[in-house]
Amino acid sequence: MIRLHEKYGPVLRIAPDELSYASAEAWQDIYAHHRLRRLLEIPLSERALLTQEPIITGYVDHFIQRLKENAAHREDPNRVLNLVDWVTFVCFDVLGDLAFGESFQCLEQGEAHWWINDIQQGVKAAFKLKSIERFIPGFFPAFMAVFKFVGAAMAKDPEENFMFCARKARERLARSTDRPDFTNKTLPQMTNDEIESNAQTLVNAGTEPVATAICGIFFHLVSQPDSLLRAVTEIRSAFNSESDITISTTQQRLPYLRAIINEGMRMYPPAPGTFPRTTPAHGCRICSRHVPGGYSVGVNQSAIMRSSALWVQPNQFAPERWLGDSAFESDNLKAYQPFSFGPRACIGKR
Repeated sequence: MIRLHEKYGPVLRIAPDELSYASAEAWQDIYAHHRLRRLLEIPLSERALLTQEPIITGYVDHFIQRLKENAAHREDPNRVLNLVDWVTFVCFDVLGDLAFGESFQCLEQGEAHWWINDIQQGVKAAFKLKSIERFIPGFFPAFMAVFKFVGAAMAKDPEENFMFCARKARERLARSTDRPDFTNKTLPQMTNDEIESNAQTLVNAGTEPVATAICGIFFHLVSQPDSLLRAVTEIRSAFNSESDITISTTQQRLPYLRAIINEGMRMYPPAPGTFPRTTPAHGCRICSRHVPGGYSVGVNQSAIMRSSALWVQPNQFAPERWLGDSAFESDNLKAYQPFSFGPRACIGKR
């Protein structure tokens, strides 16, 4: 999609009734869950995040400890660790604890929980099948009707995956505790059924996309020693000890690290595809042009984040573009919406 948008421009017709956009203006035109969204924002607010900090910090410390243990392997001093796996482990353990009151034990076991593997494979299969449906309308529903016979797509039945989450949520609801997790924050306002049905969504949305962005950032920092050195110097200059590093202090004292995160999410947006919406029956105007009713439209994250029409050196990892560097003054920062836009934007973007 990046190459196609680069070649043909900000609007692509990728199916008979589907348009893909790579335009900053399209964010407002297309994307400008009400009750549940308001309730789910409570456990994901900045205030709630501060109360959850001890839980998160505990897993980050464990993550670092496990990396040190596995990197310093006496029997194999040249052992190589797959950092993608370990970053995924810590993300799922944190979200498992916040959503269900207990982790998936990935860090402790050094391997992914079966449910995580199944979810990852299922998501990949679903995206492939949805891509086919663009050219063969009705393919996806027909395939899902015989989904049980296609064992390669998921190791377990989709319903079993959902029921696993529902069971974990029920077990958490049965435990009376005042710990500052998602369940405790939403319990007074949501029904048990609503908590159970949203648990899987919260875990999925807060793990794989976060892990992807973190791994992308690590890759570029290792590949660009100057950026890594500047980040390390900034952190060591801002704090006297590890205990001084908190959510609040990192937001206040680490502008270069914030720039690194912004640049990492530009190059590796949490959801790299398109969040489609359907135009109303009477049609609408997008990017100053009329689009007929019934069309599927959306901004393609990967394409808009790497567009040479919107960014200077779009494929260059350059945190300096977020710090007012004159070399990047023509960047269109309005195009940067890694968490989507409007009322359907990601509620966990804080």
